Amino acid sequence: MNFLKVMTPIGFKKLAYQEYGNRSLETFFCVHGLSQNGLSFEYLAQQLLPNYVVSLDLLGRGNSDCLNDYHLYNFHQYLNDCYGLCLALGSTQNITWIG
Repeated sequence: MNFLKVMTPIGFKKLAYQEYGNRSLETFFCVHGLSQNGLSFEYLAQQLLPNYVVSLDLLGRGNSDCLNDYHLYNFHQYLNDCYGLCLALGSTQNITWIG
């Protein structure tokens, strides 16, 4: 499990993610639904190896930090989290999104 600090309206929070495979191969980003977490994609990630697969726990889920106001859980925040993770990992082009 890895962690990245992402910006929220109330400051930085910890975003948890898991990496599988080889970064030099095709990249897959797995983003779970409202009631799941990144572990939902563990089996799929194993099937996609040796490609590079990233699954994350959106804020408030799994091993990621929670926000203290439920209004802060919104599409804008989720997009910010995913984009920040892509930038931090150097994966900004040719990504296949799953979820």
